[in-house]
Amino acid sequence: MLVAMHPPYWAMSQFGTAQMQPQRENFAFIGSLRPDKGAPRLVSIARKASAPFRIRFLGTGPLPEALASDLQRAGALIINNPADYTPNDAELTAALRQTRALLAPYSAMTTSGTILLARSLGIEVVTFASPGLPEDPGVFAVANDEEFADTIVGLLRNSSPPRSADVNEWMRIASNAWLQALRRIRER
Repeated sequence: MLVAMHPPYWAMSQFGTAQMQPQRENFAFIGSLRPDKGAPRLVSIARKASAPFRIRFLGTGPLPEALASDLQRAGALIINNPADYTPNDAELTAALRQTRALLAPYSAMTTSGTILLARSLGIEVVTFASPGLPEDPGVFAVANDEEFADTIVGLLRNSSPPRSADVNEWMRIASNAWLQALRRIRER
């Protein structure tokens, strides 16, 4: 079993969503640029989107030149932190508050720390449908790259404020997932 440590989302959400100033064309991707996090799919999604958008990579480490150039050719403008820089909690939350939504094209998701972080800040999320997702009006669960791209374009055109989250429901689901994992370990 692999346990991934995540920051204290509940504490990071203490500032609430009132300070948010999302820019409609800005989206964010958080974490490692691994295949399971869907980084390679971002190029296909950008190609399918009928409108250009900006994407900010946060805490990803160096952005491979090939991925950056493929995304730019596909119509995405990259806003990136320096390659060797990982934002601290305050910088991460400040950057997220500047985004329209988190892009989380995960191939298989359980209880995602990055989605939980975004929702605890009131940031909407675009991701692929998965049994691990709670019902949340701020999470757009899509079936394929085309729907993912269409959802991005829809968010670009939508001027309504982001939908708030029920962080307590996300915490309940995460707690249950941890309890199940601990039970499985104990049963071994």
